[in-house]
Amino acid sequence: GTTDSGTTDSGTTDSGTTDSGTTDSGTTDSGTTDSGTTDSGTTDSGTTDDELAEPASDYVVQAGDYLSRIAAHCYGDGSRWREIWEANRDRVMEDGRTFSNPNLVYVGWTLRIPGGCTPG
Repeated sequence: GTTDSGTTDSGTTDSGTTDSGTTDSGTTDSGTTDSGTTDSGTTDSGTTDDELAEPASDYVVQAGDYLSRIAAHCYGDGSRWREIWEANRDRVMEDGRTFSNPNLVYVGWTLRIPGGCTPG
C-alpha cells in the first residue's frame, strides 16, 4: 500500500542553482550530491590530447624558466614560445593553478611541448 507517489524527486533538479563553479562545498542538496558533475566548467579550453596530432612530450618547469627559454631549449628557437603557450593555456596544473598568463610559469609545472622537446 505505500506507493510513495510524491517522492519522485521531480522537484529536486537544482531549478536555479546551476552550479556555476561553486562545487557544492558541503551543500549536498539532501541526497542530490551531483557526484558526476565535478568538472565545474573547466574543460581545458577545448584542447585535448587527441587534437594535438603531432607527437608531444612533457617538460617540467625548472627554476629560472620562462616560455621563450623553454622554446629555445626544446626547439632551438625561443620565438616559438607561442606554440607551447597555445598547447597549455588555461590548463589546470598539478598545484591547482590555472596557466592563464604566458609570462608566469611555476617550478614543477608539467608543460606539453608540441612536436616533442629535442634539446640541442
